[in-house]
Amino acid sequence: MEKITPQKLVKWRTAKGYTQQQVANLVGVSQRAYSMWENGETSPKHDSVLKILEVLEVHYSTSEVTHIITEAPADYHTKRCTQCAQKEEEIKNLKKIIETQEELLQYFREERKKNKQHT
Repeated sequence: MEKITPQKLVKWRTAKGYTQQQVANLVGVSQRAYSMWENGETSPKHDSVLKILEVLEVHYSTSEVTHIITEAPADYHTKRCTQCAQKEEEIKNLKKIIETQEELLQYFREERKKNKQHT
């Protein structure tokens, strides 16, 4: 059995002359969701796969459809991991900033309290 890949979704759609928006409308999803399927960012659910195959007039047997495997492009996971690592680093830096601000706030509260006691 052939695997249904994001690249095949693009091939089948363009062979029919459809835009992503048109296929998305016919399948009943947003253009963004369909785009993510074609880019390998997410995989369609089983019922969406059936609709796509029907809309694009791609013929698979019932047993094949129950074993459909979608694949993300080879470099997708690497890019995704890099993006996640960058976001985690940004979050870590923001947490440090927040901790520093909280420490400063505590310091100023204590100083304010001391000043009030001296007056």
